[in-house]
Amino acid sequence: MTLEEAPHYFCSDIGLYSLAFPSPKKEGNDDWKIAILPNQAPYHLRTLISPVHAHLEKMAFNQKGYPYRAVPTNILKLESFIQEQGDRLNFAVGYGFAAVGDRLLADPETGVPMTLMVYKSFPMNGIPLESTFFQFGDEFQGVLENIWKHAGVPDYGRSIEKWAQEDSHSLKKAAKKVLRSIRNSVDADEETVASHYALYDPVTHQWRFADLDLLRQHGTA
Repeated sequence: MTLEEAPHYFCSDIGLYSLAFPSPKKEGNDDWKIAILPNQAPYHLRTLISPVHAHLEKMAFNQKGYPYRAVPTNILKLESFIQEQGDRLNFAVGYGFAAVGDRLLADPETGVPMTLMVYKSFPMNGIPLESTFFQFGDEFQGVLENIWKHAGVPDYGRSIEKWAQEDSHSLKKAAKKVLRSIRNSVDADEETVASHYALYDPVTHQWRFADLDLLRQHGTA
């Protein structure tokens, strides 16, 4: 069975992708080791709205020696993670890439642009994860649509839907094409602060940039 054919363990009204790798059977109940954001309390599950974005992050982690795969988030059994976070499922949702002006802010080791996140938390209240439906809702969807609109890619959601139908091999090729398109990026360090965010437009094959202040004005960033 391929990852694309893996059965859904839970569901949500938006598609998300995570970075994970199979867990040794002796190390607990969860089937996968997952990528999280460990610099915050509580921790958040690292997810991406675009499967191509997920494959870009996979490439970056692989170059650093982490054997992550890009997988649909809803195939993961996350009971241990939920318990560790006080019976909550916390999502960090990668919506785009960090930039300084019209230059992407990239990891100097891998050349992959840094990810920007929005956050959503669901209290579980003892409800079993299996077969649960998570409703991110119209407000969260509106946040994403604002992000796409301000970047000049209002149909980005349709591109994500098309990518979601592709297999891992095609997504890997698409991610490599996106990476090759990057020019004149800025090396990320602790002192560099993003002023803009960026999306790759798959129709024009160009990067689109927008000021993060536009999102802050709408309560997004």
